[in-house]
Amino acid sequence: MGRTELTLIVSGALLLAFVLGWLLRGVFRRLNTEGRSGLRNAAELVDRLHRAEEAEARLRGVERELTAELGEVRRELAECLRRLDAARAEVDEIREAYRQAVGPREGT
Repeated sequence: MGRTELTLIVSGALLLAFVLGWLLRGVFRRLNTEGRSGLRNAAELVDRLHRAEEAEARLRGVERELTAELGEVRRELAECLRRLDAARAEVDEIREAYRQAVGPREGT
């Protein structure tokens, strides 16, 4: 084996090592990038989940307030209807008293 053959073998080995290292670096980078993006996606999902839970809690509070307000409005409506019925009954009594006071009209 001469000097030229030894140089070619060493050059080939170095070239093979360079190509193998370059390919492994690409694989390593791809694996790490996907892993990091997965962590970013998980962090984003956790953040979105927390925001959704906060929004749900606010909605529950608003729902409680509106339910209480609706109950109050219903009570007020029932009271108004009761007073309206009482007023109608009073108007009917006044009409009846007026009819009795005026008496039957002739010609009607």
